[in-house]
Amino acid sequence: LAERYVGRKFLDPDAAAEGARTIVRIESTPTAEGEQWVAVAARDDASEEPYFLNAASGMDAMIDAFRAAPAPPPPAERPCPPAVGSWIEVLWEVLDQETDEAKDVWWRAKVGAEKSEGHS
Repeated sequence: LAERYVGRKFLDPDAAAEGARTIVRIESTPTAEGEQWVAVAARDDASEEPYFLNAASGMDAMIDAFRAAPAPPPPAERPCPPAVGSWIEVLWEVLDQETDEAKDVWWRAKVGAEKSEGHS
């Protein structure tokens, strides 16, 4: 269970406004029905909270929901556009006109001082 869950981030739908939580460890808790596995999760402020790992808990669905959520906007301290001389990664979609096949290609580029009017 530790390999499967520790380090995973998820959103608790009952507390989504509090942000993502990260599973920091797995513990075993004895109950009347037998042993119960618990994922101990922490938020950025380090407060920990237990989540049961059973079929009813929906932990896998909460992890999948976090993965599917849109990425947060970039931090304000990042310059936009990037500073001249910095390196950026660019994703291009390249179309082979003979086969009509599209491929995604990552390029690293150094930002220059040229001014652009955008696409024509």
